[in-house]
Amino acid sequence: MRRKYHLSYDVKNILEDFKNDYTEARNYLICVLWHTPIIDINHISSYCASTLILEYEEIEPYLFTYLKINLGKYFYYSISLVEKIDSTYNCISHNPNMSLYVNFKKEMLKISCDDLGKEITPYSVNSQND
Repeated sequence: MRRKYHLSYDVKNILEDFKNDYTEARNYLICVLWHTPIIDINHISSYCASTLILEYEEIEPYLFTYLKINLGKYFYYSISLVEKIDSTYNCISHNPNMSLYVNFKKEMLKISCDDLGKEITPYSVNSQND
């Protein structure tokens, strides 16, 4: 059963950690997410600045701890499990900025996770919940 998560984030110290480059910060965040069992690139959406909707095949029991390990140093964030895809009740409603969404999708195609300058720990059962 597919599950969606809502992730909102802010960079803690853009100047020190990402050389005052929000694109670099977002690229790091996206690369962290790509190391999770996300369905594919099309299942990460952004309809508003600093907010992502993530879609997984099932509940990800290690996701919260994994994000804390990899994002906690550089980002303030909030993540929530928001809906069952097969439900008849829609738990997510959008008033999207479609140009932001289209630009985000185009940028994701260009992201390289090589040479980030920051380590990303592997996503695994070793990412035990706190």
